[in-house]
Amino acid sequence: MGNIGEVTEVINNEKLTLDVGSNTYILMQDLQINIDRPIDRQVTSGGNAVYFYGTGDNFIQFTLLCSTPEIASLNTLTERNGDGKLTSTSWKIVGTDVSGLTKTITAVGTLPHLEIARLSGVGGVVIRGRIQLTGDTISVA
Repeated sequence: MGNIGEVTEVINNEKLTLDVGSNTYILMQDLQINIDRPIDRQVTSGGNAVYFYGTGDNFIQFTLLCSTPEIASLNTLTERNGDGKLTSTSWKIVGTDVSGLTKTITAVGTLPHLEIARLSGVGGVVIRGRIQLTGDTISVA
């Protein structure tokens, strides 16, 4: 898992984009990185507790400002393959600060949730989604 401070540096930037491949970057309106592990608490015969931690159940939630071609590139990632699995993808979130310097969060995961909504009044489109991280590592560079 990436250093929490490094991840914060990216999220706190002026501009965030999600790279969906083929040099297509979609502007992010918001971003949340959720780091979680299932916990099993067992009481011992001495009355003390022992904790067992499972593999990471980590995910990234986001809201994107999109156009039709960008929506199409995301939609294909929600389709299951012949084995019933979603396509695992290397996701890149690029943060650009006010001086133009960039930092990138990279993680591997699937896209099990997309919600497409029209912005009332202005006619824009937003997508809210969740990337379920299948690896246990988030890198920041």
